[in-house]
Amino acid sequence: MSLCIIKRLLGSLVLTTLSILLQGCGLVYDAIELIHPMTRDELSSICARGRLHVGIAVEPFRPLVFPAVYTGEGIRVTGLDIELIREVADALTSYCNGPTPIVPTLHVTRFPICSSK
Repeated sequence: MSLCIIKRLLGSLVLTTLSILLQGCGLVYDAIELIHPMTRDELSSICARGRLHVGIAVEPFRPLVFPAVYTGEGIRVTGLDIELIREVADALTSYCNGPTPIVPTLHVTRFPICSSK
């Protein structure tokens, strides 16, 4: 066997041994992340996608969100939350310096009301 194959085999053996001994503690993942970052920060991910996903409640809590209205184009929500989301999307567009604006995508959900007795 050549020296290169022996080094690769030894490196694989050491990595396998470390991953078996240190599983569950995250040290191996952190070491790999330091050597080769696999994830990006959230802002660069938003810039790469060109889309901002935002979840809001459909329940009307004025002045934040007014009642949702169903139209021919789909659900429409108005209020202070929507204006804030538009401002954040505009700020992200200027941060990303992209040719197209960042589009906010609203996910309107109904949160269950917890009642305590």
